[in-house]
Amino acid sequence: MFHIVNADDIKKGRLTDIYFKRTEEILKATGKNPVVKAEIFLKGFPDGYRWGILAGIEETIKLLSDIDKISIRCMPEGMVFKDFPQASDIRKNAISQFEFLEL
Repeated sequence: MFHIVNADDIKKGRLTDIYFKRTEEILKATGKNPVVKAEIFLKGFPDGYRWGILAGIEETIKLLSDIDKISIRCMPEGMVFKDFPQASDIRKNAISQFEFLEL
């Protein structure tokens, strides 16, 4: 299904950032199992590009299909989307503030 890694490695978290694994360890140690949300968005286009095509949704749904109580909301596969400079500026500002709080 994937060209670089296999689905089992993704599902078992072998390819995730270390802070996700650390968070999971802390939650398990404290007996917490919260409902979580993940948001995936494009931070920016390569220089000279002002639009993109959403791809990979079908593979993502297949990968996550055996997880109970999951819901996915997104644009449809193949949808063309444009860069909106105002939205990018808001995200950059929010990201900068968040990074500051992580220090």
